[in-house]
Amino acid sequence: MAEADNSAPESFSAEYVASLKAELAAKTEAEAALKSKFATFETRQRAQLAEMQPAVKAWIAEGLESGAEFKHEMESMIGFGDNLHQAANLDSAMPLARMIT
Repeated sequence: MAEADNSAPESFSAEYVASLKAELAAKTEAEAALKSKFATFETRQRAQLAEMQPAVKAWIAEGLESGAEFKHEMESMIGFGDNLHQAANLDSAMPLARMIT
């Protein structure tokens, strides 16, 4: 099998390169705007979780008291309540906290 001759360099027009650069700049700007918007949304959600945290912790404590025979199985909920505002998955923490409060 003969190998392809790659000695001739491929070139692109200056207009094409400029359009790619402009497209990249526009997408980079759009991504930065989305990241900023999402960061603001996430900050608001974490603030809401921090406000709900005392009620969630009280609910967990009540559950641990009423289910003393299963306390060892439910102790992981203490960590959930203590770290509610720092939850890694806001999409699951927020609805659960809302349901509890």
